[in-house]
Amino acid sequence: NAIRIAEARLTWSHRTVVFRTTRLSLVRSGWWDSTPPDIIEREIGPYFDALSDASFSSSVIIDAGCAAGLFALAWARRHPDSFIHAFEPSTRQRVLLRRNSRRNHVARQMAIHPLALWNQSARLTFRTHGDLSSIQATGQIPGTYAFTESVSAVCLDQWASSQNLTRLDLIKMDIEGAEREALEGAAQTLLRFRPRLLVQAYHLRENARTLERCKAWLEARRYRCNEWRNSGLLYAEPLN
Repeated sequence: NAIRIAEARLTWSHRTVVFRTTRLSLVRSGWWDSTPPDIIEREIGPYFDALSDASFSSSVIIDAGCAAGLFALAWARRHPDSFIHAFEPSTRQRVLLRRNSRRNHVARQMAIHPLALWNQSARLTFRTHGDLSSIQATGQIPGTYAFTESVSAVCLDQWASSQNLTRLDLIKMDIEGAEREALEGAAQTLLRFRPRLLVQAYHLRENARTLERCKAWLEARRYRCNEWRNSGLLYAEPLN
């Protein structure tokens, strides 16, 4: 872990790419290169496509599972009056995220929180493997790998109250199987602010996708939910 974190801090390698019309300068890590344009399009293109009919010129969003920041960086560059709360429990990923936010001149638009989202405050066992990070309890990394990090997890409702949050327009989640618990911990926040949601819910729990359970949970709270083009991305908008 120490070597991987040091490499993320010290590597000089970077790549400039264009995501659609947005130029991004991204640090390249020797353990995983997430910067080629085809990977970026696959990773974050569906988010922007699903939101194509919504206006977010000035917005407050939560990016849960921000990783090295592909979605957050593109969002900040495309919406310069927006503000992003970036949740990323992995130390190594946060190093890359901070470097990328400075390289792209969007650090002022971003608060980086070293936290996982869960249904209660807890310490959870965690691991980063390549470009994938996972809580052990959700099982998205093979069990043969040691989960060597201990991370802080919070309930979004408690966090929002402690931060005196007054606005929330969008929640994006890519948290490798922990979607159900994170949503449970955000029930009051969803009721108060009625944000839209983009949830990567193709992850398997108990041999079933998390999408169907997340969809049912959100629909019970008056959200209209659709799977974006059979991709496992759940798009939810409030029924007001």
